[in-house]
Amino acid sequence: MNHQDYVYVIFEDSSVLHSCAWAEDLEALIIVFNSGAIWIYDDATRDVYQGLINSQSVGKYFNLNIRNTLSGNLIYKKGSQVGQEAQ
Repeated sequence: MNHQDYVYVIFEDSSVLHSCAWAEDLEALIIVFNSGAIWIYDDATRDVYQGLINSQSVGKYFNLNIRNTLSGNLIYKKGSQVGQEAQ
């Protein structure tokens, strides 16, 4: 896997989301939260990624189109086990 397979965006104005990446090789959306938690959404499409990075409010877009809509897996969170599925 090489770093060119990822398109990484930092959200400077979001109080919840730090950054995200589209993993072309995995066809998945990776989101890093300001808390340090990292989630991967395998069922996200590239259109969802584009919608997120182009939205006026990434937090609002995340809440409406990703959170509780797509299934995600926790990759990293301080004090948590790797691989916990979103509830």
